[in-house]
Amino acid sequence: MARRPPKQPGFAAFVAGLPPAPEPPVPGRLWPGSSREFTDAHGYHWRRRGRTGLDPRRAARLVRDADVMISGPWELHHLAPGERAAAWAEATAAPAPGEEGISYAAYEFVSEEGLTLLYLERHC
Repeated sequence: MARRPPKQPGFAAFVAGLPPAPEPPVPGRLWPGSSREFTDAHGYHWRRRGRTGLDPRRAARLVRDADVMISGPWELHHLAPGERAAAWAEATAAPAPGEEGISYAAYEFVSEEGLTLLYLERHC
């Protein structure tokens, strides 16, 4: 009579040998423009005002008057007061040849402390 081959490890052993599953995304790590609220690296909790992007006139006022201005979406970059005008000029300028697919959206956020944040999001 023929002998059976030795038993191979089963499915349970295979699953046990897999690396741990990646952790689910942490709440508040979404892009600020796509979420109603987020917490920044400084610990401020921000809530978005309005449902959609800002009117360009309101956004232009906030470039001057907002307490904080950030740009994103992949890496949130805090803009110093001296960098704000240049970032807004880039966002409102006519697209250069080959960059027709790039657009910007501006969102206003308010913190629990009463501060105002302008978030400028670049879409490709």
